[in-house]
Amino acid sequence: MSETEQAGSTVLSGSDGVALQGLELRHLRYFVAVADAGTFTHAAERMFIAQPTLSQQIRRLEVMVGTPLLQRRREGVRLTNAGTVLLEESRAVLSLIEHGVRRTRQAAGLGRPRLRFVVPPYLPETLAVEAASRLRATAAAATPLCPDARIACGAANFSVNND
Repeated sequence: MSETEQAGSTVLSGSDGVALQGLELRHLRYFVAVADAGTFTHAAERMFIAQPTLSQQIRRLEVMVGTPLLQRRREGVRLTNAGTVLLEESRAVLSLIEHGVRRTRQAAGLGRPRLRFVVPPYLPETLAVEAASRLRATAAAATPLCPDARIACGAANFSVNND
């Protein structure tokens, strides 16, 4: 894919020469939401946008890629073959963006990863202490691999009922 500048906006062109001018992450997020929800109405509710707006954005996406992505039916939507491919790729792109933002925030000292665990109340105290100790040691050993990680040790109350 190559990039060219046209009137101040970036245009991506694929190997087939088709320009994807105006494609935004929100289009991919909306498409994934519709595919997951199965209907425009449910997806719009989940995305907190009006259903006609969502429908319009999906139509724009279909125009940009040059093919229908969904079969619209009375009972909901169904992915076309092209829609199935774009759904898989959209999930991958959105996941990469999320991962990149998370790493960027970590590099800036924001949103450090944490290890949290819960010990069931019926677990014997000696076993709970042993499990917590091993988890803490494992997390401490992993800290050089993730220097921004925080290790928090909390206290737990144990009680035994003899009912």
